[in-house]
Amino acid sequence: YHQSFMLAVRLYHRALMMIEEQPDMAYLNLVSAIETLCQKHDIGEVTLSDFDPKLAELVDRVENEDLRSRIGQTILGRQQFIGRRFAAFILDYMEEGFWTEAKRPKVGKIKPEELADLLKRIYDQRSRTLHTGEPFPVSIFYPPILGAEIDFSLGVSNGERKWKPKEFVPHPHFFERLVNHVLKTFLRRNQV
Repeated sequence: YHQSFMLAVRLYHRALMMIEEQPDMAYLNLVSAIETLCQKHDIGEVTLSDFDPKLAELVDRVENEDLRSRIGQTILGRQQFIGRRFAAFILDYMEEGFWTEAKRPKVGKIKPEELADLLKRIYDQRSRTLHTGEPFPVSIFYPPILGAEIDFSLGVSNGERKWKPKEFVPHPHFFERLVNHVLKTFLRRNQV
């Protein structure tokens, strides 16, 4: 794990250096820090219908059972499921102490049961930003109101682009604290 962990720490450090002036770029580095460690993280068995239900439906039409199975396995074998590994890795390295920190806000507080969905949103936003240039929600560029971990407004907009609460991602400082916690937990559990 040594090389991967050192790269993760470098990406985390880079995120810290830019979190105030370029929170969107800090976000990309924080996601990348976790990506470097989660590449081989176990996500359990994944079926073709988990990956793509419509594709699974088409493959199920193949009458020859052996051919159907081989097609499905070939398709799944080409997928790395990094988004799932990203979320599973963070959830597996979360400890209760993260949620019981005394300085957490009264409003805009993220609950543990919301984290899985938020991690999917974070990873999806990262992918849209990186691959299509779609900006992060404008709320990440401003200090959170009352120290909130996530915007608690009814929506935000920038030009013609509007974000609804179900599209919000946590403020960068919450995600930085989460990545910090996960990196430390990973190191503690894997030290020799």
